[in-house]
Amino acid sequence: MAEWRKLLSAPAVEHVEKVFKAIDVDASGAIDSNEFFEAQKLLAKVAPPEFNVFDPEAVEHDDIDTDANGLIDLDEFAASLVGVYDILGDRHFGVAMERIQQAFAEKPLKRQGRAKRRAGYTAERMVIGEYKAPVHAKPAEDSVKLMATLTNPVDSKLAMLFGDMSTQAIKEIIDALEVREIKEGTDLIASGEFGDFFYIVKTGQFDLFAQRDGTMVKVWEAGPGYCFGEQALLYNAPRAATVKAAGDAVVWALEREAFRHLVIANRMKAFEQKKDFACKVPIFQDLSNEEIATVVELLDTEDYSEGEAIIEQGEIDDKMFIIESGEAYAAISGAEGEVIVKEYTRGDFFGEIALLLGTPRAATVYAKGDCTCLYIDRETFRRVLGPIQEVLKRNVGSYQQYADAIQQADDMEKTEQEKEDRASSKENDGATQVGRRRGVAAEKVTQEATITIVEKSEEDKQSLRELIRKTSDARMKICFGFLSDEALETVVSALAHRDVPSGELIIKQGDQGDFFYICKTGKFEFIKDEVAVGSCGPGMGFGELAMLYSHPRAATVKAAEDSTVWALDRQTFLVIKAGLVTAGQLASRSESAAVELPSEDGKAEETAAASAASKMAALKEKIAEDFKRPSLVTPCEKFVIESANFQVFGKVSPSQKFKMDKELEIRGNMVDVGSAEDALNTWGKKYSWKIDHGLKGAVVGGTLCQKGQKSADDPTPNQDNYCITVVQQAVIYGVCDGHGPFGHLVSYRLVQSVPHFIVKSSKWPKDIEGALKEGFLAAQDDLKQFSKTEELNLDASGSSGTFMVHIHNALYFAWIGDSRVTLGSWNRKAPGLKWESAEHSPGLPTEKERLLATGKGDVIEDFPGHWRLNIKGANYPGLTMSRVFGDFACEQLGVIAEPEQAHFLVQPADQWYVILASDGIWEFLESEKAIELTNKKLRMKGPVDSTKFVTDAARRRWEAMEGSYCDDITCIMLQLNMEDKNAASVETSLFL
Repeated sequence: MAEWRKLLSAPAVEHVEKVFKAIDVDASGAIDSNEFFEAQKLLAKVAPPEFNVFDPEAVEHDDIDTDANGLIDLDEFAASLVGVYDILGDRHFGVAMERIQQAFAEKPLKRQGRAKRRAGYTAERMVIGEYKAPVHAKPAEDSVKLMATLTNPVDSKLAMLFGDMSTQAIKEIIDALEVREIKEGTDLIASGEFGDFFYIVKTGQFDLFAQRDGTMVKVWEAGPGYCFGEQALLYNAPRAATVKAAGDAVVWALEREAFRHLVIANRMKAFEQKKDFACKVPIFQDLSNEEIATVVELLDTEDYSEGEAIIEQGEIDDKMFIIESGEAYAAISGAEGEVIVKEYTRGDFFGEIALLLGTPRAATVYAKGDCTCLYIDRETFRRVLGPIQEVLKRNVGSYQQYADAIQQADDMEKTEQEKEDRASSKENDGATQVGRRRGVAAEKVTQEATITIVEKSEEDKQSLRELIRKTSDARMKICFGFLSDEALETVVSALAHRDVPSGELIIKQGDQGDFFYICKTGKFEFIKDEVAVGSCGPGMGFGELAMLYSHPRAATVKAAEDSTVWALDRQTFLVIKAGLVTAGQLASRSESAAVELPSEDGKAEETAAASAASKMAALKEKIAEDFKRPSLVTPCEKFVIESANFQVFGKVSPSQKFKMDKELEIRGNMVDVGSAEDALNTWGKKYSWKIDHGLKGAVVGGTLCQKGQKSADDPTPNQDNYCITVVQQAVIYGVCDGHGPFGHLVSYRLVQSVPHFIVKSSKWPKDIEGALKEGFLAAQDDLKQFSKTEELNLDASGSSGTFMVHIHNALYFAWIGDSRVTLGSWNRKAPGLKWESAEHSPGLPTEKERLLATGKGDVIEDFPGHWRLNIKGANYPGLTMSRVFGDFACEQLGVIAEPEQAHFLVQPADQWYVILASDGIWEFLESEKAIELTNKKLRMKGPVDSTKFVTDAARRRWEAMEGSYCDDITCIMLQLNMEDKNAASVETSLFL
C-alpha cells in the first residue's frame, strides 16, 4: 500500500481516487502539470473559509517533478494532498474534494506541456510521538500575557487554531514560542519563499502585501495579538504574501514542526472523544466505521449558559445535539405552564428527528449550568452520507420509534423530487403541493380558490395580530409561523368568532375536520379513546392536522366551561399558504367599511384635541398631495448606474401601518434564486452574485426595513430607507433615517443619489475614501437643487446616512448622524464587538467646538447625555445631530454633510459581521449588547433570523421605554465567511 493511504482516512482515500479519476480524462493513470496545478488552484478556492490552504496565486506551472513521460501518477498526486488533509480533516477535505471532482467533470482540461515539481512542495509524513517540542525560557509575565492572547484572542485565526485546545496543550505551545526583535522595514516574510515559522505580534505593527492584478498591494495589517504565517506550520507551501515591519516590533515565533505536532495531537484526541459520543447515539449505530468517522468530522460545537434554550418548542429546525459536557433538561409548555419531561447528561442526545424532518420542536431544552453541545444539521448529513432514512432502513427493526418519521421523510423526499422534476421540465399544472403526513396526500389549491372575509373590530384585529406573531404555542407556530405580514392580514380577516357553551364537543375523534381553532376565552379538554389527555386555554390552538392534511380528528375536544374561539377553515388556510391571495387582493374583494379608530382620551382638553386633529388632518392632506407628484415619489432616472449589475432601494409608500415592510425597487439582471430550504428561513427573495471579495467563505446578509408608529393614527410614510448596489467587484450598502416633515422624501432621494455620486467620482474605485467623501457632498448639493426645483422646504427636514463599500477584502465605512454601523465577530471562541461608529451628537467635544465657532448657535444638554442644537437665544430647531443631510437652516450653525470614515482589512478566514442600522435599532440598544445578542444566533441560525431577532429586541425596548411609540427600523446584517451550503465561497447572497 502506498504511504499516503496510511495517512488518510478511508473516506479521504476514496475522495482522492475519485478526484484523480475525474482529472485523468484519458484513463492513462497519470496527469500532467497543468492538470495538477488546476486541481491545486481549485482546492485553494473551495477549501472551507476557516482554513488557509494556500494562496492560489502562489501556485505556478514550473519545477514539477514528473516521471520519464512528464506525468504525475496517483501516488504522487495523493501525497501532495496529505498536508492539506492534516489541515482540513475528513469533513472539510471531503467537501473540497467533491467540489473539485464536480468542477473537472463539468469541464475537463486538455493537457498542456510538461514541468518539474518545485522542490519540497510535497507534504511530509508526521509521526505522532517521535517529536519533542522545544522549550524557550521567558519571564512569567510574558507567559501570562501569551495565555491571555491564545485563550481570549482578538484574531479569529488564533481562535481557530487554539480555540479547542486544553490548557496544558496551550502551555506547551507557549513554552515553544521564542521572542524576536524586528527592525522597521524588515521583510519578516517574503512572498514566494518557503517559511518555517509562525508569528504572533507582541508589539508594533506589520503590513501584509500580496499580488493583485500584477501589483503588490497592501491587503492587511497585523498589530499586537494578531498572527500570520500559519501556512508554514501546516503545509510546506511558498509564502503567499510579504510581511513588512511598519516600525520596530517584537514577535513570538513558533517553528512549524512544534506547532504541527501539538495541533495534530490535540485534533486526534478531540476526534476520538467525539467518536465515542457519536457511537452512543442509536440513530448512528448502524453506520460503518468510515461513516462514523465522517459524522464526527461533521459535528460542530456550541456553548450554552445556565437557563439558555438550546432548542425551543415550536421552532422549525434541522439540528441534532449531543451533550459533550454539562447537563440539560427538556420541558413542554402547555395550559398549565412548563413541565420538565426529561433530563440529559454527558453523552446524551436529543433532536434526532430533526435529521429526518424539519418539523417544529416538541419541547424546549434548557442548559442546566454551563453546557457544551456537539451538533449536526440535516443538510450536512445528507450531503455526505445521503438521506438519514436510507441509513436507518439498513436495520429498520431497531428503529420502530422512528417508523412514522421515516415514512414521512420518504414522502417528503419523493415530493421534493417531484417538484424538481416539474421545475426541470418547466411543467406547471397550476397546483401547489402543500405537504404530506404518514402517506396522507395534501390537497391541491387552484387559482380559482376563494376565501371568506369576516368583519371584526380593529381591536380584535390588533389582538389577533399580536397573538399570532408573539405566540409560544407549538400548534400556532406550525400553522402561522411562516406567514408574511401580508398573509397575516389575510388570516386575521378570515378568522371567525364562535361561542362554545360548556360541554359542547367542538371536535369529535374520528371525524373529518375542516377547521383550526384558537381559544379566545375559556378552557377546552382533549379526550382520546375516552381518556383525558390534555387541555388548552386562551391563546392556544388545536385541530392543526385538518389544516395541513386530509386527516381524521385524533381526539375529541370539549368545552370545559363557556368559551369562545376564533375559527379558520382549511380551504382558506391552504389558499393563504399557497400564496394565491394577498392582502391587497383581499382588500379589493372586501366590501366592508373601514372600522373607526377609538376616540381620544376624554380627559384631554377639548381645544387641544381639536388642535391635534386639525394638525393631523393637515399633515395627511400634505402627504396625500406629495404622492400626486411623481417627481417626488418615483425613481429618478438620472441616478441610474449603468455599470451596476444590481440595485435595490426602498420605495415611498402611502398608508403603511406599524411593522409593515418597505416596498422595494429592484433593478438589474439578477433573479430570485431562493430555494425551498431558504424559504424556511426568510420572508423575502434571495439574490446572489459572484465577486472576488477576498474571503474563504460566502457573504450572506439579511435585510429589514419596517414602519414604526408615532401614534394610533400615524399618517406618515416610513422615513427610513436603504440601498444595495453591486458595481463590478464592489458592493455599496447604505441606510438612511429621515426626519422632519419631508424626511421620507430626503431619505428616498439619498438612497438613489449617494451610490450614484460615489461611483461617478473620479476617485472611484482607486480611492474609496475619496469617492465616499465626494459622494456625500455631491448628494447634499443635489438635495439643495432638488428643494429649489420642487419648491420643497428642507430647512427642518433631513436624514442621517451610513454607507459601506465592500471591495476585495476591504470594508470602507462613511457616516453622518445617528445611523450606526457596528463590526463584530461571530467566531465561537472569540465573539464580541470589534468596532462601532460614533454618532454625531452636538455634545461631542470636537463637534461642539465647530458648532460654537460660528457664534450663531447654542448647544444645549436637555437631559444627561442628550444634546440639541438651537439658534442662539432661541428654542429651535433642536437638532440632535451635528452632521446630517438636508436641514439647511442649520448649515449656518456649523452642521455639515462631510462624513466621518473608517476602514478595515479582513483576513480570508475572519468570521466577522456587520450591522448597518437606523436609530430604531440603536436608541435603546447599545452596540455591545446587540453583538452579544446576535453572535450565537448567527452561528446557529444565520443572518436572516438574526436580523429579525435584533429587531424584535429593539422593539421590546421601545415598548418598555416609550409605550406604543416606536421609531421606523432598518437593519442590514452581513455575515462574512459563512459556510453557506447553497453558495460558492465567492458568492454574496442577500435576502430582501
